[in-house]
Amino acid sequence: MKKLTPRVDNSQPAEHTGILRSTSYSPLKEYSMTDQELKNKYQPVADFMSRTGFQIQHFHAEGGKAVLSAAAPTDYLKDRAWDEIKKIDPNFADLQHDITVGSGTLYVVKSGDNLSTISKSFYGNANEYNKIAQANNLSSPDLIRVGQQLKIPAA
Repeated sequence: MKKLTPRVDNSQPAEHTGILRSTSYSPLKEYSMTDQELKNKYQPVADFMSRTGFQIQHFHAEGGKAVLSAAAPTDYLKDRAWDEIKKIDPNFADLQHDITVGSGTLYVVKSGDNLSTISKSFYGNANEYNKIAQANNLSSPDLIRVGQQLKIPAA
């Protein structure tokens, strides 16, 4: 098998880096993502937001940036969304964002739920269940049922 090697132009002195210049290759060009690639890059953030009750107003890509506008149910979940963004790209320079905290959300009680577990998922603290109980005029935090809609206040 014949070994292929690039032709090297040694007529110009190599720079202090010691890298030889090749006449066979063009210089590297900065790569820019397509709009679809940008949207795919931040899709896990939109998926997280959908799973956790965010109201997503805009999620698309245009002009070399992903555009994401959403309202979080709580400050805690807004912070978790930022954690998700930073996992994907700590600098997020290609993301145009507007993530706010809304006035709350509705949650449908599932089998196995109690106010403490619901509180933990929305506020990051199981002991915040009284906020949910008060917002829903519950006489006892233990009296919720599957299928019941609960208001989850933002703060």
